[in-house]
Amino acid sequence: MSIEPDRLDYVANQINRHPGVSHNYERNHEYNLWFTLATPPGTDLKTEVDKFSKLGGIKKVRLLPTIKLIQNWRKT
Repeated sequence: MSIEPDRLDYVANQINRHPGVSHNYERNHEYNLWFTLATPPGTDLKTEVDKFSKLGGIKKVRLLPTIKLIQNWRKT
């Protein structure tokens, strides 16, 4: 998301309240807030992200959905 700088902390804290968000972080980029959001099967990702629009200060949103899920990954 591209967030107004003065709203960044507030929006990040509110996004963290969503049960599907594992983490978010600030970036030095036009899209200055990146986060992961997992949704249950049958749930529309865009619909979930659109719920954040009421927070104010969000200028742009770019969805980067998982296109390939790699299961049984492990460190070696």
